[in-house]
Amino acid sequence: MADLTISSSNGLVQATVRQRQETYYLVTEDHLSSLKGKSILADLFVFISSLAWGAYFSIITTIKSIPTPKDTNDPVNKILLPLTTIESVFFWGGIIFSLLTVWMFYQSYDQIKKIKSSGQINLENQPPQ
Repeated sequence: MADLTISSSNGLVQATVRQRQETYYLVTEDHLSSLKGKSILADLFVFISSLAWGAYFSIITTIKSIPTPKDTNDPVNKILLPLTTIESVFFWGGIIFSLLTVWMFYQSYDQIKKIKSSGQINLENQPPQ
């Protein structure tokens, strides 16, 4: 069936009816469960990395708001030392979980590409037999 075009002589009504095309990809249950598992892990890594980056920027804000100590015996040093340690922990945690997030999204995208290249069936709008 060719595309059907309807138009009026004065140009007020124009319509084009196109043939509907559906594409189905051949997948196995293993592909779908693998893709679902990777998606859940990617979401978990996004959540953890956003928490780590939020904590890192919160620690930075806290450290910058504390006045710098004048001498080494100042009690503020007892507060700053753990904060700087926690700052580096959250910084590296944010980097690691961000990289894991990118890697899991790439793995999901690669899995979808493999599914699409594995085979497809194109069905055009055909009458039932």
